[in-house]
Amino acid sequence: MIWTDTISALMCLSGSFYVNNEQPQICLLIIITFVLNLMLALNSAAKAITPEVVIKIYLQKFNAISNTFFNLANMAAPLVGGALLTIKNIDFSEFLLINALSYIVALGMNFLIPYKKVQDEKNNAK
Repeated sequence: MIWTDTISALMCLSGSFYVNNEQPQICLLIIITFVLNLMLALNSAAKAITPEVVIKIYLQKFNAISNTFFNLANMAAPLVGGALLTIKNIDFSEFLLINALSYIVALGMNFLIPYKKVQDEKNNAK
């Protein structure tokens, strides 16, 4: 999940430097959207292995916190950026920078989640 936030942030950051604000390149925008949606899918798939990494009593708390952070980055930044784009205070590259910043914040918050590897009972018996 940390890697999906990292790659999403890097994609938005690099896209903000390459996008032409006067004539946005459709191919670049499709690539950015594709990568962000791929990272969203991988983030959801990564949560399938969560029971193997997180102790059962912390599982519900972990899922709630990680979903909140990732969804906040996925929804709040485009919402704020879109509102600022509408009022013409920012251009599209600044919109992508705001989106990258939201993924960086989500990444930092994911580092705060306590991960505790579940010990295999067979290994403990040996």
